[in-house]
Amino acid sequence: MVESFWNFYEEACKVENHSPIPIERFPDRSINGVLRKIQDEQPVVFNRLEQMRQAIWPAGPAGTLFDAGQTFIFTSHPTASGWHHSQLTRTWFHPDFEPFMDIERQPTLRGSFVFGTVVYDEPEIDGVLHIIPEDQYNHLIAQHASVNWKDLAVHTRRELFEQVRSNDCFGKGSMSFESYDELMRVQLQRLQRVTVDCDAIPFGHDNIVTGDGGRTGIYRGMNGKAFYLGHKQWLEHSGTNWTFLTTERLVTSVIENLYEKLRKPLVPVHLDNMPDIYPIRIPAFIDTRAGADKPGKPAKVSAIAKDILEANSNAVVVADGVNSDIGAMSFQRMKGRNDLANNDVFIVLTSLAPDLYARFNVIGQWLGIPDIIALHYQGLINQAVGRNTGFRQQDGTKTVVVCSNRLWHQVISKLNQHHPRVLLYEARDRPW
Repeated sequence: MVESFWNFYEEACKVENHSPIPIERFPDRSINGVLRKIQDEQPVVFNRLEQMRQAIWPAGPAGTLFDAGQTFIFTSHPTASGWHHSQLTRTWFHPDFEPFMDIERQPTLRGSFVFGTVVYDEPEIDGVLHIIPEDQYNHLIAQHASVNWKDLAVHTRRELFEQVRSNDCFGKGSMSFESYDELMRVQLQRLQRVTVDCDAIPFGHDNIVTGDGGRTGIYRGMNGKAFYLGHKQWLEHSGTNWTFLTTERLVTSVIENLYEKLRKPLVPVHLDNMPDIYPIRIPAFIDTRAGADKPGKPAKVSAIAKDILEANSNAVVVADGVNSDIGAMSFQRMKGRNDLANNDVFIVLTSLAPDLYARFNVIGQWLGIPDIIALHYQGLINQAVGRNTGFRQQDGTKTVVVCSNRLWHQVISKLNQHHPRVLLYEARDRPW
């Protein structure tokens, strides 16, 4: 299990009951500089860290036993995708590393410690694509013109980050230093400007004609909004063969079309033909309240979730935007859950938030995915339904999709036309 060096350092501090030295207090960020400061100020932590490092790779009579051909490494998405430019972690983890070894030998260690084949499980769109709104892009352009980010000390970068953290274009308090650091390293000149075109990828009830011949609606207000799109740089680095595993057709389509755009070889393997398991027939119930809650107005999606959970003690509600006090779980939190097989799962679908629609619109245009919104909803349904059906099927459990009449007729009812794993049929009786 390969984690960041700093994770190991924090764990060593926890074991020895010490407070970690803040990262910005390490003026020398080389592995020797970091370890020297820890040894000088926290010798017991340094010793614990050494014990942890030596336990990573098994040892034999002649020293460390390491066979790259028989070693599986498990790690996080950011560690895997950032491995090619990692220095501290990649050096410290090398089986032949020794504390305070000659700095001239360290590049050779890093150069030999590469990930040859990576299985990237459940990728997200944001993991492979930059999708930067125009106001953020303009901010980054201005920052690039004023500072050379890569040459700045870490503490200076953090100080600059704190200065811009409250900037409205990043959402107050929502941007982490790591995310901002990644953005500041993007080669902005390689991104492509794409504007929202509501006619190219229509969605919602945006066909109200105004007096001047225009149209209005919550999605129409996004028309013309600009984003800058591009692939993440790690996809370009040679030496690593990437295999992506996903059950989401939208992510599959994004990666396939992105590789085609990059002119990189990719061998897609679609394992959808499982007649003993799929398709699964699931009822869909129409409820006029299946919409986003709005301030100052009666609850909608929260009211549905509350009704279901009060009526069924074995129910789990999967929905976005539900009041946190009610006890529903979001679609993101639901992913990968293996402990819901014995529950009744109710999936409440609501219309896209305008900002999310804008993102899908420009991605769909840039990668040539006109049905991107349908794929998004199909993915939500497949993931949530799979919590207690398919491979996790248990007798006596219930699975229901809930949506508004408008969303049903515009999108959801049409999903059956695309050979889905989940076939929906309209239920007349309230299922809770």
